[in-house]
Amino acid sequence: MDNLKEWWAQAPARDQLALVICSGFLIVYFLFMVVLKPVNDLRQKQIVTNNALRNSLENVRELASQVVANKSSGQSNRRGNALENIVQQTVSANNLQVASMNASGKNGVRLRFEEARFENVLKWMYEMEVSQNVKIKDLSVSNSSNPGMVTVNLRMHQD
Repeated sequence: MDNLKEWWAQAPARDQLALVICSGFLIVYFLFMVVLKPVNDLRQKQIVTNNALRNSLENVRELASQVVANKSSGQSNRRGNALENIVQQTVSANNLQVASMNASGKNGVRLRFEEARFENVLKWMYEMEVSQNVKIKDLSVSNSSNPGMVTVNLRMHQD
């Protein structure tokens, strides 16, 4: 340590000034790379996430206003069609095969799918609830011996 103090005292003022300035730049660079850059990166990720959530919220609000408008005007997407007809049309569009279908009450139906792709069943149920205004009352899903395949029993009702 004494050698360093001795060297500092003997060093010309120009070298001392250059060393102090370079040290200052190194400290500022280190602070930027260790503290400010990660914080700025995290901020940018939060902005992207926030924008995605904002867009999603706008889509939900738009869909909600459409549903409210349809309900207030008394319209239904498939008014006049029996629930069985709606099921047949949407099932074939989603690459599903109904193993059995029975009427259940005035506006209801019981369905069974065997060896159906789970993704297709979920997509179909979403379409039925959102687009067709059909409510799923009971649902039973069990695994099949084949990966990704399921057996589904459900009861649906249309208002």
